[in-house]
Amino acid sequence: MKVLHVVEHLHKLSGVSCFCNEVTDALREQGIDVVVALSRFSDQNQLPSRCNVQRMNLRNILNGTLKSDWDIIHIHNLWTMTQHRSMTWAYNNDTPVVWSLHGTLSPWAFRYKWWKKLIPWHLYQKSDLRAASVIHVTSSDEEKWVRDAGFAQEVVTIPLGTTLPESIPVRHGPERTLLFVGRITPVKALPNLLGAWAMVRPVGWKLRIVGVQDFDGYTDYLKAQCDRLGISASIEFPGQRFGEDLLGEYADASALILPSHNENFGAVVIDALAWGMPVITSTGTPWQEVEKVGCGWWVDNTSQKLAETLKGLMSLSDDERHTMGVKGRRYVAERYTWQSVALEMKGVYESLLQR
Repeated sequence: MKVLHVVEHLHKLSGVSCFCNEVTDALREQGIDVVVALSRFSDQNQLPSRCNVQRMNLRNILNGTLKSDWDIIHIHNLWTMTQHRSMTWAYNNDTPVVWSLHGTLSPWAFRYKWWKKLIPWHLYQKSDLRAASVIHVTSSDEEKWVRDAGFAQEVVTIPLGTTLPESIPVRHGPERTLLFVGRITPVKALPNLLGAWAMVRPVGWKLRIVGVQDFDGYTDYLKAQCDRLGISASIEFPGQRFGEDLLGEYADASALILPSHNENFGAVVIDALAWGMPVITSTGTPWQEVEKVGCGWWVDNTSQKLAETLKGLMSLSDDERHTMGVKGRRYVAERYTWQSVALEMKGVYESLLQR
């Protein structure tokens, strides 16, 4: 089986890039002949492939410079001519298409810079998606967004994955850290979190907000809120972290929080659980399971509710938080490794070819 993954780039900043890179490596380990075609082929900040998955310049495929006989085309993301030209190429060559949306049809994502999306949506994006053989989503919430947008073809729900560290740290000490990792953007309810932090004013805890700002001046706005609330001394904005630096953030943190108005998945949740820490997530994420498993909280992201939940987290002993973290790590190991994700994706490919 030969599968071509089409993605704009594999830049280390992108969650889409991370998924494509990790899942193609895991597919290669399962014997799939997989190649990644890039629109931005010469990007110097590409994620490395640990399995030496071949990468090609998409332009050379689409213009016929490279002849190919792909069994399946797997397209990632929406809104650029990269996906449109790839879908047209697949259609003309009678090649089935799997399309991973990566949250692009969420209500918030659809409204964000909507004026840039309106013309592509009606000109080609809607018809391109309707021509896809299978649409891939990562949660039941995302499947609902697909159905609400009017698409009736097969939808498969396969989650994102994570890499389990060899062991989890035992977190004891005089100072504890609540960690946020993600884009610093209004879709994350960070002002509500800061309001909750001001209500609790925890002793012996600090909050680290790790990520890159998506809106000009938004980090400065949050810092100004910290100043107004008198909590700046316990809040840190270290910026974006990559690789070993990001793993160090997970290793040092006592718990993770993801307050968000809207998430198609929330990969930082499984990353944190893999590192053996409890998590607080909001009802805007698809993570109600953490309460059933006993490894976290799934709550409204109002300041009042977040404050109540923070008090609950911080009232636990280090051993009690560690026990919750162990449950979470076990849960992730059973369901959310990249190997299990790739195995499910392989099943989709095989079913598609049989049809």
